[in-house]
Amino acid sequence: MLSGAGSAASTAARLLLTAGFEIDSRTLFDQPGGRLHVSAMHQTGDNGTRLVGDFQGFSNIDAAGFTAITEAWYQHHLLDGRLRLKFGKVDANSEFAYVEHGGGFLQSSPGFSPTILGFPSYPDPATSVNLFYHGKSGAYAGVGVYDGATQAGVATGTRGPSTFFGTPDGLFSVVETGVHHRVTGSPGGRAGWASGPGAMAAISTVSVVAVNGVPKASIWCWIRAL
Repeated sequence: MLSGAGSAASTAARLLLTAGFEIDSRTLFDQPGGRLHVSAMHQTGDNGTRLVGDFQGFSNIDAAGFTAITEAWYQHHLLDGRLRLKFGKVDANSEFAYVEHGGGFLQSSPGFSPTILGFPSYPDPATSVNLFYHGKSGAYAGVGVYDGATQAGVATGTRGPSTFFGTPDGLFSVVETGVHHRVTGSPGGRAGWASGPGAMAAISTVSVVAVNGVPKASIWCWIRAL
């Protein structure tokens, strides 16, 4: 923060409530390989970034305050799981520029680079079409085309697909490639990094719905506050 950019003596408190469900395609229409996901968020409280005057945002849950269905997508695996198609309203940071061990932090730096301008992530996930390929060697590649309305100053987090098909007609396109790895015989992930204190308070519940011992759907709810 530059000297004088924010308030010298202020406090900020905010609350984020998330709830949603997932259900697999075998339960929906008796076909394996797919998954339907719907989740909603309610955010309220102070926006700390406005008080501090920082560039990146020191809290991942800072926002102007909203209640919305933030993600609603379906994905399906093909070619023995090597090809994955995902479409609907998606948080791009869940698929691209994702840091494996950054999700547990409220501080923004472990998340994604602030130089990715117009990135359709919280609080503005966007309607999109995504395609991913995972090779047997661990190499992977993914491409996504997202509603780019945020680059025109139009928030997508509280909207449906109208701006994906209509005005403003800009699109946000992203490509990522890399290699998944294994360490000492255990499943690994994409290389990532994490830093900063990132303290948070969280209350969470996760329920898995099973039929004859086979997981069919999951329902979750969590609250994050700082």
